[in-house]
Amino acid sequence: MTRIAVCALLSLALGCQSSSLACPSGTQAESVAVGRRSVRQCVRADGVPHGPVVEQWADASQHLCGVLEDGVKQGRWRHWYDNGQLMSDVDYRAGHLVALTTWAPDGDLMQTARFENDLSDGTTVIFMPERHEQHFDAGERVGMWTIEYSDGRLDVRVYGQHSMLLAANGRPLPPPKEKLALSDGTVVRHGACERARVDNGGTSPCLDLFERVQRCSLVVDPTPCEHDAIACQEGG
Repeated sequence: MTRIAVCALLSLALGCQSSSLACPSGTQAESVAVGRRSVRQCVRADGVPHGPVVEQWADASQHLCGVLEDGVKQGRWRHWYDNGQLMSDVDYRAGHLVALTTWAPDGDLMQTARFENDLSDGTTVIFMPERHEQHFDAGERVGMWTIEYSDGRLDVRVYGQHSMLLAANGRPLPPPKEKLALSDGTVVRHGACERARVDNGGTSPCLDLFERVQRCSLVVDPTPCEHDAIACQEGG
């Protein structure tokens, strides 16, 4: 185990409450005030942060605890609300987010997700408050997605290759249209829709639009439904 890894474990074990940081050799501890928070971190002679990072609220309670390697986030990072409740538990690999768990201020679990190469990968579970379970492969929607509502209703979607929605609630759907023309003249193409990524929150409004139009095929006259789906997308 490297020295910086040992320092990271020590800092985390102390609950981010220690009065001094266990800084790696060749660095020194620095402190700065940022709004209501105080930030303490280890900095090399060239000014690059390297080692444990601790942020605390004005009352000295935890706000953030993590580790930087050569200025890049590495390993486990945790954030707390000002009421002491853990906000997020995040894992980084060479600055890239690989796993995420978040909680609401009252302690309720909000989301768990995994990423690979900045793309959603594996299973994401979201509580909003209905329970959403989603599956990704390199940012593409795959397998069975479910939404469990508090009244017992269950919405099920099944995806094939290239994030194509194949069926909804047991009913097969026609393939998505290759492109859609919005009322402002913009043309969007299914094959060009963004993949689920860290920087878009694991969502793809473009794919959502195509899916709304697809599901319109389940109604008797899909024309008004398709119009409403596109209007909904344009209105955000």
